[in-house]
Amino acid sequence: MDSTFIREDLVVKGNLSAKDSALSVEGEVTGDIDAKSLEILSTGRVRGSVVTVDAKIAGILEGSVKCSALTLDEG
Repeated sequence: MDSTFIREDLVVKGNLSAKDSALSVEGEVTGDIDAKSLEILSTGRVRGSVVTVDAKIAGILEGSVKCSALTLDEG
């Protein structure tokens, strides 16, 4: 599976779609995310709705999440 990283110094404003890929967020995303898997790292922040199969959250999520598997880690 392909993987995409939103690095710590990157700010994205807009919706992201990566239905066949993994997405890791170290920076900031303001918008909805639809991805096969999503990891919000400890420095990451997402403001929006998330739809994914597998979610791992160590950072901040301000919004809803719809997933099959959810892992919450200390940030």
